[in-house]
Amino acid sequence: MSLDPSRLGYRADNETSISGIANKLLQDNKLGNQLIAEEPDRCRAVVGIALNHVHLLANILAPYMPEKSQSILRQLGVKAPGEGQEIPVHIPDVWEADALKPGHAVGTPELLFANIPASKIDEWRDAFGGEELRKQKEIEAEKAAAKKAAREKEKEKRKLKKAAAAAAAAAQTAPEGQGATTTLPLRPAPAAQVAAAAGNPAEQIEAAEGVVKA
Repeated sequence: MSLDPSRLGYRADNETSISGIANKLLQDNKLGNQLIAEEPDRCRAVVGIALNHVHLLANILAPYMPEKSQSILRQLGVKAPGEGQEIPVHIPDVWEADALKPGHAVGTPELLFANIPASKIDEWRDAFGGEELRKQKEIEAEKAAAKKAAREKEKEKRKLKKAAAAAAAAAQTAPEGQGATTTLPLRPAPAAQVAAAAGNPAEQIEAAEGVVKA
């Protein structure tokens, strides 16, 4: 039995819906020790319907997970027609919970799915994630690049602010007395004043002081 790839998603949705109904059956009836003790007939009915649900799911799985389908059927105690042969599968048009009759003996438990190594998770996600995963990775990469650019911008802003603060502090702490200086030109005393003071020492001193004051 093969499955058209274009119908794979449709089949998967159907199986999810059916398994959801089976799960709801168990939850609504609160399958457990209390149900067994207080309502054994109801408990047997719930278990029987649930097992037939599993049988239906195993048949639906057959086209695209044949090995898992066979494993589930073996665990349900369904027999192959002959040794070494596969268990026949059948997807009914109308389902009734009677494939496994009351008193049916289940088979031996098997490991249905092995543990996925942590080292393989990313590898298989990349290999089988599809277009949706690729788009998600692109969005994550864009967000990471935007965050990095924002961090670099903020870092440069802090750097410029720090440089400006350092320049302002240097200007404020410059040594006192340093700055622009003015050189005053020396002008000689008038000739008449010098000549008048030539014979008088006091007047010479005053004339000299006049030179300095000028």
